[in-house]
Amino acid sequence: MDDSESPDIDKNEATPVDSKAYEESSRIVFANPEDWMVQQFLSLLIRAEYKTVALRNHHHLLPALRKYKSSIIFFNIEKQPEEGSWYQLVKENQTLFMQQRSLPVFIGKDTRDHIKSKVDLEIPFDAFDMGRSPQQIFTLMQALIKQWYSRGKRQYIRVRCVDPAKSRFNLRLYGDTYQGTILDVSSAGMACQFDPGAQPDGIKKGMVLEKIQLKLNSRLVMVDGVIMGSRIDGNGEKPPLWVLVFRNHSDTGAVQKIKAYVGERLQQDFDESMLYA
Repeated sequence: MDDSESPDIDKNEATPVDSKAYEESSRIVFANPEDWMVQQFLSLLIRAEYKTVALRNHHHLLPALRKYKSSIIFFNIEKQPEEGSWYQLVKENQTLFMQQRSLPVFIGKDTRDHIKSKVDLEIPFDAFDMGRSPQQIFTLMQALIKQWYSRGKRQYIRVRCVDPAKSRFNLRLYGDTYQGTILDVSSAGMACQFDPGAQPDGIKKGMVLEKIQLKLNSRLVMVDGVIMGSRIDGNGEKPPLWVLVFRNHSDTGAVQKIKAYVGERLQQDFDESMLYA
């Protein structure tokens, strides 16, 4: 990858976004992505702990910009919106892009210079040639993301589990089986509650719980967890909330299964937020 292919948003006098803003509100969005883009790049970015979603309705572009500040939006120029073009939509709303500190990136199977020659903007933007190898493209995307967001410790993506019936856990302890509900989860750990009246005696902070089976939608995942603490909400009528950090994943594919679930939940939350925007 030579210098002409490297991200050059700094040449447009863009100021990097504070990493805290990324953690709190932003998304990496692919507008009208091809199926192969979803399979290759969205999943890889989620595995790298970037909050990544697909936008498939051009009418949702402005609501997404307003809600998810400091985002990077990859516009697939091979699949233009039903009305007009991505170039025109961005140009008409470049003030909003600037106000929201969001970056448009045009992607397609064309040379980077040719794509950029079609863009007439007064705000920072970039372009990628998607005809390159997936590894080259992913390397460029990561370089762009790191350049756009200022340095900071990226956190694990944590998502809420909204369907108690499809987000469960069980484990064997003291010769008995205990079950409960997962409230939120990341590849690093989870918050959970044992079923009412079914909490094992003697569990405490620092204790290791081995071979916990998680049910995340249709995925079954086996992990070990260390109890980091607990909290009692309200007046104590509900079971305590326990926070666990995963360690020594018993299932070698556990992390990827959890991250696949995280990606599903990110997309669901994004789609739902657009319905009411």
